[in-house]
Amino acid sequence: MTYQPFHDSKPTTAHRPHDVKLWKSRILKWLRVMLCLLSVIAVAMWVYLRWGDIDPRITIPLQVLPKANAHHTWEKAWAAARELNAVADIVIERRKAAQMPTAIEAREWSRLLELNKSSLQLVSQGLTVTYARPRLSSYSELMPDVGHCRSLARLLVLKAEAQIASGEPDLALATALDTMHMGQMMFSSSPIICRLVGVAIESMGRGTMERIVDRVGPEAAKAAAVRMWEMDMERAPLSSTLRQDMHGVQSMLVSLYRKRDWRLGLMDITYFSGDMKPDMFGRFVANVVLCGTTKRGLLAEYTRKVERQIGLADRLPPLRLDYDTHLLDIAETLTPQYNNLVHLDASRSLVHARLLMLDVALRAFFLEKLTYPATLEEIVPRYLKTLPRDPYAPHQTYRYVRKGTDRLLYSIGPDLIDQGGESIKLVKTEPSTKRVIIQWDSVGDIVAGVQYH
Repeated sequence: MTYQPFHDSKPTTAHRPHDVKLWKSRILKWLRVMLCLLSVIAVAMWVYLRWGDIDPRITIPLQVLPKANAHHTWEKAWAAARELNAVADIVIERRKAAQMPTAIEAREWSRLLELNKSSLQLVSQGLTVTYARPRLSSYSELMPDVGHCRSLARLLVLKAEAQIASGEPDLALATALDTMHMGQMMFSSSPIICRLVGVAIESMGRGTMERIVDRVGPEAAKAAAVRMWEMDMERAPLSSTLRQDMHGVQSMLVSLYRKRDWRLGLMDITYFSGDMKPDMFGRFVANVVLCGTTKRGLLAEYTRKVERQIGLADRLPPLRLDYDTHLLDIAETLTPQYNNLVHLDASRSLVHARLLMLDVALRAFFLEKLTYPATLEEIVPRYLKTLPRDPYAPHQTYRYVRKGTDRLLYSIGPDLIDQGGESIKLVKTEPSTKRVIIQWDSVGDIVAGVQYH
């Protein structure tokens, strides 16, 4: 009997073609199942995106515009104005110049003011009524009227500069107050750009007043202090502007949702600034990128973010928020930049306006008593009905020290530490005007008489 070596009776896989076919059929079966599932999911998502994502139910307060509206009056003033570009060039140059204008410059100023006499009258009429800008109807709507207001404010600044040059500081003080008033009136309207432009306009008038506060008479100083206190009482809080801006964005979103390709429109305005083509590829990209964005979800998330900002907007001292967002956070893209808004409103506008108001009242006191008061309480109630609070020290008023025939008036600044009137150290300086630019991390006090931006 011949010995046969042992071999496994089972053939290897290579020798079993029927097993290979079995595995291929199983793989193909699973691929078909997966393809069917993906097809069902794609169809379900398409149906949901097309019909299932229903419009949100939200009640947006109607905007009631006053019959006598400074918005319309100032638009008429801008239409009647002439050579505003020349006015802007002169005002920008005057920010850098310290000397008095030459005779040729003074004649040119007089010519421009005479040319715009009717426009200036309309601007003054607008200051006596309420400013309310109509809400934007779409994201593509332009806002030239906001820039028109800034041009008209420069016209007021030119008028004040001409009055200073002609030796009339009291009249110049009243004109600069008109400029500040014009800027503050824009705080109460939406969109948020109105408040930002209003801050810039207020800064124009404040810069003129700071230069002449020590040259005005007692009656003009006292009248200016009373008027500035009234303006401070009427100042619209940032929370009010944010809420109006939120209502405007909500109404624009609801109108955008009525369009078939609303995701394309939303992606266009948030990431492409109107340059995205409305073709088939653009629709595909928008639907893929924003497939997880629903009408109700986006509106609810945007409202939640802005409501959080509104709750913190009037907090004193101002609070800086930390953001943790990603590129496709559409709600965050639509939300105003809270940190910049609070910084502008608190440290560049409110603090300076109140510092100037106190400084004017102290000047009026000095002109009548020939000495500065020992404490700020002495200017109440003759010059100011109440003392304003320092936004960086909300339970205290501004710091004040009498120094012989001079005074030291300051706010403790964004570091929230009283440095004894030592001005901000960590600063950036604007090259053209040498004005100090206040930052969130600035260390030091905000002192009256120092040119801040």
